Amino acid sequence: MADDNIQHGIDDNPNNDAGKGAALGGVGGAVVGGLAGGPVGAVIGAVAGAVGSGAGVAAVDSVDNDNTVTGLGDGATQDAETTAANTVHRTGNTVNDVTPGNGVPGVQTGGTTTAGSDTRGLTEKTADTITGDRTDDKTGGRVL
Repeated sequence: MADDNIQHGIDDNPNNDAGKGAALGGVGGAVVGGLAGGPVGAVIGAVAGAVGSGAGVAAVDSVDNDNTVTGLGDGATQDAETTAANTVHRTGNTVNDVTPGNGVPGVQTGGTTTAGSDTRGLTEKTADTITGDRTDDKTGGRVL
């Protein structure tokens, strides 16, 4: 299928949804049935899961919007790649320009180390709290 820059559901393919649902339902039914009733339960669960899931997906697919991620509403959801490309075109920024990190002003949360300012961001501070680490990874300074 040619890319039309629209996100068709979660797998970006609006075709064969009932078949996909049946396959996933069959696998899930086999696992649950196998746990509950051994090999015979697995077979029964697979068949029941495939039939039930396939029918359920077919019913929903007859009324949903295949041009949105959620299947709800009017209009269409653009592909993530299209949205990112449009943002770059509109703003002149690239992904590297707008990705948050310790190099972006405002991400640091303040504090002092033996090497000066504490440059740890929220993620590093959270990890350090859990592990007991008291060192700023960027500067090597011990947190005061």
